[in-house]
Amino acid sequence: MQAAAVPSLSRLAAIPRWNGAAAARGVSSTAAAAAAATAAAAAARLAAPPPTPPTRRVLITGIGLVTPLAVGRDGTWRRLLAGHTGVAPLTAFDAAGLPTRFAAQIPRRAPGGAPPPGGLSDGELWPPPDGSGGAAGLPDFVRYALAAAAEALADAGLTVAPPPGRPAGGGATPTTTTATPPTAAAAAGAGATAGDRAPTRGDRVGVSVGVGLAPIPPITAAAATLASPRGYRRLSPRFVPSILPNMAAGHIAMAHGLRGPLGCPSTACAAGAHALMEAAAAVATGAADAMLAGGSEAALTPIAVAGFGRARALAGGGWNADPAASSRPFDARRGGFVMGEGAAVVVLEAADAAARRGVTRAYAELRGGGSSCDAHHITAPPVGGEGAFRAVAAALAAAGLVPADVDYINAHATGTVVGDAAEAAAMRRLCRGNDRVVMSSTKGATGHLLGAAGAAEAAVTALAVAHGVVPPTVNLEEVDVGGDGADGGDVWAADRFVPRTARRRAVDVAVSNSFGFGGTNASLVLGAVPPGLLGK
Repeated sequence: MQAAAVPSLSRLAAIPRWNGAAAARGVSSTAAAAAAATAAAAAARLAAPPPTPPTRRVLITGIGLVTPLAVGRDGTWRRLLAGHTGVAPLTAFDAAGLPTRFAAQIPRRAPGGAPPPGGLSDGELWPPPDGSGGAAGLPDFVRYALAAAAEALADAGLTVAPPPGRPAGGGATPTTTTATPPTAAAAAGAGATAGDRAPTRGDRVGVSVGVGLAPIPPITAAAATLASPRGYRRLSPRFVPSILPNMAAGHIAMAHGLRGPLGCPSTACAAGAHALMEAAAAVATGAADAMLAGGSEAALTPIAVAGFGRARALAGGGWNADPAASSRPFDARRGGFVMGEGAAVVVLEAADAAARRGVTRAYAELRGGGSSCDAHHITAPPVGGEGAFRAVAAALAAAGLVPADVDYINAHATGTVVGDAAEAAAMRRLCRGNDRVVMSSTKGATGHLLGAAGAAEAAVTALAVAHGVVPPTVNLEEVDVGGDGADGGDVWAADRFVPRTARRRAVDVAVSNSFGFGGTNASLVLGAVPPGLLGK
């Protein structure tokens, strides 16, 4: 229910009030009655709920990805559908003293001209060949976000004008983005294409990039510096800005002259999804014509891996000999998640604004979002996934849809014993009677990107809608998440979890789930772009 607006003091002052002294001086009964009627009418207007503001349809017109599978959207999507995994032995630091010695790291160029790892092309390795990874010295979570944002803007064909009175280009923080032509995949019909139109005003484009953890590498490095001789004088004056989670969003805004709303949800592993919800609201209500929305994370450090290990959240050291098989959502041999890193940014754009600048295609429509809190346990969900159930139900209601409309669910499922079972139970109950819906988790391929996970998985879900392909649950060999119907949900056969092999099928309505420590739950509903919405 929408709360009634609180009237301003100036409006209250304008309401006529009964004046007893005037009445005593002989004000006519007619005038008094008129004053009373005016006051009553004004009070009624104030008590009435404000009119619902008009809303605009929100489209995903560009996607940028930096993931353990590949640096770039196309490489990530191709390797995901092929059933590859980005999980490998840890190389970021010496993990010999830790039980878990593997992670999902961003693939980097090998020194000395060695062949690229994992069959990746040179353009799918870090740093990006176009230099969009940002300046040296910035924390990795900022550099990953900058690279993903640059790719998303180019994919959307979105050009941003400099502020009035300021020339384009030049300076430490460029104020103009000139987007490169859309990729081959976009030109084939998946992404946005734009005509030769005037640049979009920078004050009509904003940024919301979620981050799950305070940036750990700069903190640990600063602690070591401070403990060294003359440590205070050696500490960088840029230390504090380097650890603020909103620096990813801030640097994107400065790099591209984006002067609209700026936000940074920090809701653990739901941060990226909440960033998309926040950005979509800004676009839908007219606060912006477009928003760059996503998530970023770069927390692969000894202290973070040790901390999650002590919390018994990570896949165990028994997988050190076979890291590629360690991330196992929904599987009987799952034992925890695999830490990952990366970034994802999408361009969310109002359909009317996109049409004005000549866009003819988009990946998907972001139709609604929902959130809830478990209020149950700091790290574990309730057994039946009640909070997840409510978040998805709220998202569908916001989209004007019902569970029977859903074709595909991109699950949060990280590979933990309790979490996967709770989410599966909630979705089987929610979608009871829907024999068409399937669910997969892409974390078997990417690991858990923490604060970036919700954005990356929403981007993958948009690609599934656009291409009509459901990505697989990598490493799923034996489904073991309950499902005998005793909990009130439908019984799902194993193939409903899309084990190991991608599946071609129409995806008109999809759900992307993200849940996090502290009991936070977020769900997004994406749909196919209706014919004719962009003048097709």
